Amino acid sequence: MDLRVNVKSLQSPTDVEKLVSAISEIADELDVLYTETAPNGAISARTGRIALYNNGGTYETWQNIDGGTTWQRTNVVIDTDAALTANSDSKVASQKAIKSYVDGKLPIRRILIWFKPGDVTTGTNISARIDLPYAGTIKKTRAYAKTAPTGADLIFDINKNGTSIWNSTQSNRVKIAASSNTGSQTSFDTTSISVDDYFTIDIDQIGSTVAGSDITVELEIDITV
Repeated sequence: MDLRVNVKSLQSPTDVEKLVSAISEIADELDVLYTETAPNGAISARTGRIALYNNGGTYETWQNIDGGTTWQRTNVVIDTDAALTANSDSKVASQKAIKSYVDGKLPIRRILIWFKPGDVTTGTNISARIDLPYAGTIKKTRAYAKTAPTGADLIFDINKNGTSIWNSTQSNRVKIAASSNTGSQTSFDTTSISVDDYFTIDIDQIGSTVAGSDITVELEIDITV
């Protein structure tokens, strides 16, 4: 567009007409169309015209590319949806939305596992010592015996740095009831874990008729991040 206008006198009707025409052309070039209707395929405009589309409260800029009804999006859409449900290639999640999404996926859970093959016997520190390189919170423990104990329950104790995590409430120790293969526990006297804490397990009681065999004990921990 040539913005040079040859105007000699504003008293001349011809010159005034030229000036009005130039101003109209400038306004048309600079005008941004506001719409609450998606412009592509619906709104006809000159090539290059910009439309500001209010898409349900999310503002998008579009540009006409053919002098007709074909538009293409020109801006990056900032999406504040913390669930990221759009799964879109044309939207960018805001920092706050990303943080909320990630926070919703936390915590990261780790599971410590001890395994002892064969028939079990009572004893302390009956399997590996596990040292932790992270802080966290104890959430749950599970126990499994391939061969179930009979005559009495199979009872385990888990120690943090040599002290039972059921130090005050020994009745809550995780156990596999007689004639069962599994057991679990979510109540603990100690739940907090610091970096470099270590864990061991004891077998405090076995089945009186059949001891039980091939046992696995798990301790679930939510990592602090």
